[in-house]
Amino acid sequence: RSHNPTRRLLEDAVGQLEIASWNTRGSDLEEKSSSEIAPTFAFSSGMAAVASLFLAHSSPTKVFLPKDVYHGVPTQLYTSLNDHGVSHEAVDMTNKQEMLQKVEESIDLHNNINSERANPATVIVWLETPSNPLCQVTDIREICQAVNGLKGKYESVRITSVVDCTWAPPCI
Repeated sequence: RSHNPTRRLLEDAVGQLEIASWNTRGSDLEEKSSSEIAPTFAFSSGMAAVASLFLAHSSPTKVFLPKDVYHGVPTQLYTSLNDHGVSHEAVDMTNKQEMLQKVEESIDLHNNINSERANPATVIVWLETPSNPLCQVTDIREICQAVNGLKGKYESVRITSVVDCTWAPPCI
């Protein structure tokens, strides 16, 4: 089965916390009522969540990972997800310019090779902060703003930022 009452309660509770968090920060998102719930999904493991997230995007998908990342993520990418059109590259996420250069090179290469392709490419910029195992800290806001800037430049590409903050979860 895909749901059970306990997991649904957890997902709803976390979704309400996410909406409340956005409302108190005065975000650019449209104002949400306290009764709204952000789309939230609970998984039995972090790696199940990772696989689900990558497979939810249309292929081809290029994932940019930090050079210092939990070993399970790239292992899953090159063992099982590679067969589903998901490729990856490691970059220094503490260096915004290097990250942007690698992402733009990848998009330009895809667009040159697949100019008639109906499906746009998908790019996922995966942040892990603090990183595992070296505890490097990435400026989430800086990288996400840079990635959002690419969305306007490359409208034919789906670009998503993902932040794994396993080692620094928000206070609940």
